[in-house]
Amino acid sequence: MSRYCPGSHSEPILRAAEHWKGTGLFSDGSVFDNGSLWTLANLKELEERYVNQLDPREGNFLAKLESQLESSNPPVKLLAAEMIWVMYLCPSNITVETKKKNIQVIWEWSGELFPENSEWISNEILSGIGSGGPGFLALYWKEFSYFVRVMLAIKGQAERERESVLVDPWVFAEWLQQFEVNEYRQLRHMLLFLLFPDVFERIFGGNHRKDIVQSFRGMTSAEFNGLSRLETDHILFEIRQESETMYETKVLDFYVPPLSSVWREDKRQAFLFSWNPNRWDWPSFAEDRLATRDGQFVVHDWSCNNRDARRGDRAFLVRSGSDPRGIIAIGDIATDPQRASHWEEEKRGEGVEYQFVKVLFTRIQDPTYGDPYLAKSNLDGINVDQQVWFPQSSGIAIKPRTAKLLEQVWGEIVENRKVQPKAQNDKQFTLNTILYGPPGTGKTYHTMSRSVEICDGELTEARRLKERYEELVRQGRIVLITFHQSYGYEEFVEGIRPIEKDEGVVYRVQDGVLKRLVGDIQDDSNYVLIIDEINRANISKVLGELITLLEEDKRESAQNELRIRLPYSGKEFVLPSNLYIVGTMNTADRSIALLDTALRRRFHFEEMPPNAELLKEAGQRCEVDLPNVLQTINERLEYLVDRDHLIGHAWLMKATDRDQLDEIMRRKVIPLIAEYFYDDWSKVRSVLGNNSAFIARSTLSLPPGLDSEFEEDRYQWSVQDTFPPNAYEQLLSDSSD
Repeated sequence: MSRYCPGSHSEPILRAAEHWKGTGLFSDGSVFDNGSLWTLANLKELEERYVNQLDPREGNFLAKLESQLESSNPPVKLLAAEMIWVMYLCPSNITVETKKKNIQVIWEWSGELFPENSEWISNEILSGIGSGGPGFLALYWKEFSYFVRVMLAIKGQAERERESVLVDPWVFAEWLQQFEVNEYRQLRHMLLFLLFPDVFERIFGGNHRKDIVQSFRGMTSAEFNGLSRLETDHILFEIRQESETMYETKVLDFYVPPLSSVWREDKRQAFLFSWNPNRWDWPSFAEDRLATRDGQFVVHDWSCNNRDARRGDRAFLVRSGSDPRGIIAIGDIATDPQRASHWEEEKRGEGVEYQFVKVLFTRIQDPTYGDPYLAKSNLDGINVDQQVWFPQSSGIAIKPRTAKLLEQVWGEIVENRKVQPKAQNDKQFTLNTILYGPPGTGKTYHTMSRSVEICDGELTEARRLKERYEELVRQGRIVLITFHQSYGYEEFVEGIRPIEKDEGVVYRVQDGVLKRLVGDIQDDSNYVLIIDEINRANISKVLGELITLLEEDKRESAQNELRIRLPYSGKEFVLPSNLYIVGTMNTADRSIALLDTALRRRFHFEEMPPNAELLKEAGQRCEVDLPNVLQTINERLEYLVDRDHLIGHAWLMKATDRDQLDEIMRRKVIPLIAEYFYDDWSKVRSVLGNNSAFIARSTLSLPPGLDSEFEEDRYQWSVQDTFPPNAYEQLLSDSSD
């Protein structure tokens, strides 16, 4: 149900919306019980005074509204105040104090005392439920004009006709299409949510609606731009229904996992929050820790001094003060920044406020209990941006590179401690493994070797490996698939597919790769599913509810065996304990830090780094110090880019002589380095020694007709057709030309 809003108190807001619906839409009453305000006559006067006489002069919305309504009747001013109250129910990026002040100011233009003790003006009701976005605030006057026109149209209907529109969500949404500016107004989305919160989402910004639909449906921008707002609503509703079936719960929201990870993970910022136990005794800490270990989340208000924090951003919590110190919790920010009276009684008595956000914690660790966490020594190793790990304030921004490393280290230290089952030869293997590293580090070979060893229970000689691997593939005990951007749940698990029959096309449920493999598994053998390029697909979307079944203790016959009912076929499904999943991941495409947290918890990650020592034999064949060459290139790449964008050893191992080595450099290595730098050839040249041995550089002349005073050095770059005999020595040298 779309009324579920973690981190926000939706119940009082939706109760207020119901109150307005009864008093202002179905009747002509008043929200604050002040007689008859929501009348056709008052709305017509408001249209005449405001909509038809828009003030083009400079000035804020309230000042101009006051001028326009100056000579209007008092009830019209009271109606304007209540309409602003409705417009304030959704936005959480306007403070409660500002909302109350503005409503009171407009109300008192009428000469009436403001009902400040009314239950409908409480902090809970005015706290907001989602960001209105900068467009909503900047174009508030247009939103208000739209609201007036919508209300006029509603009140202009006969009672029976009005009721038929207001009781059916899709009829009302279709009815709104008559307004020419309907496609551009955020208030449209707010009204739909307030009136029908079980159907329409609290997604008010157009960009978020676009990102969600494109991510879940694989649409291009052009395809989305061709949709009307009503068509987008229908798609969002379908996505919710599919997700509720997939995850077997209605407690879902697009701004928190698992749905948020489908569309928002890569765009999030990260913030560091602080907790000093010496200053605040966290009463529910033990209980909250246990809840997150059971896969639940807990929500707390947390001081945040950064105004740029937004709902959906990443949150890390550092324990400061006395030891043990370090990062003990992670989660997501559930609201935009808000203000409230200070939590300390003395400061609250002095009228001091503080800024906070609600943080939805997904994992809380207790180092005093022995839980793994990121200690100060771990954090000191993440110094790429000189991050301050124990700040004086809470809610400071973490730079993207540091956040990326932080996610990776958290995953390695906290999330991946698993009991490892044994294969047939008593060697320990996890059921779910991802081999990760930059291109050319032998991930394909190691995947083949690992899969054969799992199936046979013993290592196979290198010369026979490919033959045995292909034999196991023919037997169906090893299955290889490759993920890509459009790969989905339907291909992996099951889905409805068209089948051509004599009578035409019929639609039937067809099994995906995983379900077919599970159906073929025999109890007396091990099976392996290899997922190549596992990070290229939208993994949360592909796995769906199976993300829980992956866990080793949830497998068939395990301690906590879990069976689910599949959404399309309705059949019961469980993952066998003798099915091993081995994935490969090219970190140059996507870092581990950007994978969904829930997925990282369920896989054991094994790094496949470049190994320069393996190049000694190839170096002797080519008469080049290849181990040193690779080490030098990678040190420069790590300095200029990061550890995920290195060059593997596998390509260079294939070189049988100097000519073949040069060809590998020209066709493989140099193009990949250029790709890392987005064709910034000055950096490519720097990695290769900043000389002309590999990359030629010539100065371009100023084109005719341009003023020479603006002349600057510009270069033409090209890869040398042949490399000089001492090219690799020049690469290793610190000198440059």
